[in-house]
Amino acid sequence: MTKKITRLFTAITAVTTLFFISSAPAVFAPESSTGIAATACSIPGCHSGGASTGDFEITGIPASYVPGQTYAAEICLTDAGSTVVAGGFSIHQNDFVAGAFAPGDATSRIMPGNYLSHNGKKFFINDQACWDFTWNAPSVGSGTKMINAAGNAVNDNGAPSGDHPDYLTSATSTEGVLPVDLVDLYLSKNEDNTVLLNWETATETNNDYFFVERSYNAREFVEIGKITGAGNSSDTETYSFIDENPELNRSVYYRLKQVDFDGTFEYSLIKKIIIEQSNINIEKVYPNPVFRSETVKVKFELLTNVQEVEMIVYDIAGHEKMRNNFAVTSGENIINFRPNNLAAGQYYVSLITDNQRIMSDMFIVTE
Repeated sequence: MTKKITRLFTAITAVTTLFFISSAPAVFAPESSTGIAATACSIPGCHSGGASTGDFEITGIPASYVPGQTYAAEICLTDAGSTVVAGGFSIHQNDFVAGAFAPGDATSRIMPGNYLSHNGKKFFINDQACWDFTWNAPSVGSGTKMINAAGNAVNDNGAPSGDHPDYLTSATSTEGVLPVDLVDLYLSKNEDNTVLLNWETATETNNDYFFVERSYNAREFVEIGKITGAGNSSDTETYSFIDENPELNRSVYYRLKQVDFDGTFEYSLIKKIIIEQSNINIEKVYPNPVFRSETVKVKFELLTNVQEVEMIVYDIAGHEKMRNNFAVTSGENIINFRPNNLAAGQYYVSLITDNQRIMSDMFIVTE
């Protein structure tokens, strides 16, 4: 019996032309009669201008789903254009009925019609923005599902021109059966910026070895290591491998290729990690919450010797509310600003230096 490992493949196909609003990208309008995204914005003021120059892909949707099972997934927009700085997305099933989406965090939300969208623009980190979400697979008898998605990159200038609006992708998953045996793959970052991979098997039959494979686009994988399997085992077996040379400041994808003694093989789920090494690190924004009559302090660390940082304050919808430049030095810094012109609500601080941008955790302004 071949060692059973959950398979995951992503099928990428074009769906239809799609546009978004500028500074805060809009959602698309679902079109249930065709099973794909409509060609019109859900609100006026569509984008125009620049062509898409990067990648847009879904990971985590298996080629074969187990009815009723929930899958952790991610959608990533990569655009290396010289002007675009943020992005947005929308994602839905082809029939808008079976199964359900859920946002992975506050950066996305469920929209009417059973589809998922961004919750305000998300600024790029190293030319990329990613959103986590879950997909609860439909019930037994639902057949093949197509997950359609559209995305755009924006220049944040408040005008419709100059954005990259035509990112389109999809993933197809066919109804399957629950695997007999399970493999879990875990990723963690070491202090020396290497990646530790740990995995375990419930049982093994004729398991010769594992290839550890790495990718930077979740499609093209290369072998970076080989670990001998237990052969035949009815006990839980644990394995580990260290990737000593992952590229920094970008998404790194890993999977296992399990090979039997007769040469047959299967793949594990794909897992992702980002080993970030930024020149700037925001430690905290305090006090939080803060009264409008008080002073907000932003404590951060600079790893390189720069003379100035730009600070932008955004509300929860991604609208710019304040912009200032501050003189800084390498090491620990604290900058202050008064929120007296901000309405009571939720905000984020963005710091920009050396072409790197980092967002703070949310802070709250009260009356």
